[in-house]
Amino acid sequence: QAQRKAKNQPAPVATAASRLQPLFGGLTPEQATQAIGAKKLADIERSFASKAEASRFFSTKGYEYLQENQPDTAAYRFNLAWVLDPQNPDAYRGLGIVASGRGATDEAINLLTRGLALDAKNSLLLSDLGASHLIRFDQTKKKKDLTTAAGLLQQAVTQDATNAVAWGQLA
Repeated sequence: QAQRKAKNQPAPVATAASRLQPLFGGLTPEQATQAIGAKKLADIERSFASKAEASRFFSTKGYEYLQENQPDTAAYRFNLAWVLDPQNPDAYRGLGIVASGRGATDEAINLLTRGLALDAKNSLLLSDLGASHLIRFDQTKKKKDLTTAAGLLQQAVTQDATNAVAWGQLA
């Protein structure tokens, strides 16, 4: 019965607001594919050698939009990167940065943790996650967040001694 109910459900719609939310407002990759449209995604994929390459392209574009102070456009690019390749840790990192910029610290930590699960040695993910725990520590004053932040930031500088973000946060 549950399967029949699911089949009879209309395809989820990615509204303008949900397109700007991390992971399209909580959709699964399959639901997001339906919401965007398989044809549109197929058109995007044809421009690249693989879905993974397309995902990396959209992640890179997302970071460019973040640098240009356009977080909404960046969020949509990171969402596209995620739909094209849910195993792309940069999509989660970018969405975590967007969420953090909007003051959603817990959501940022969740997204960055998901990215770190895909690439445990990513120094930038480690430093961003550590910074997010520092932000949460400032909000809650829970020692656990401070301890977690210090550990993550120390790991980040161990992985990459040139990670200025991690060094700055440690200072």
